[in-house]
Amino acid sequence: EHDVPSEMICPITMQLMEEPVVTSDGHTYERAAIEMWLQSKSTSPMTGMPIQPNFWAPNVALRSQIIRLKERRLQLQRQTCS
Repeated sequence: EHDVPSEMICPITMQLMEEPVVTSDGHTYERAAIEMWLQSKSTSPMTGMPIQPNFWAPNVALRSQIIRLKERRLQLQRQTCS
């Protein structure tokens, strides 16, 4: 996904995030990916430092940007198909 800013890519899945959450390490991850990560680890995937489990909040600003990106892609796709 070449046109996707790196901050929209989950560092665990390397995919465009759907439900980004910011954790106690200050980094943003896809919610499902960080939940799965923390089932077997207690450290940050980015820093290796201890991370507080179940301490995250939706990254609303980033989610809004991702939604806008998807809308733009859809518009371009529709224009191309017309």
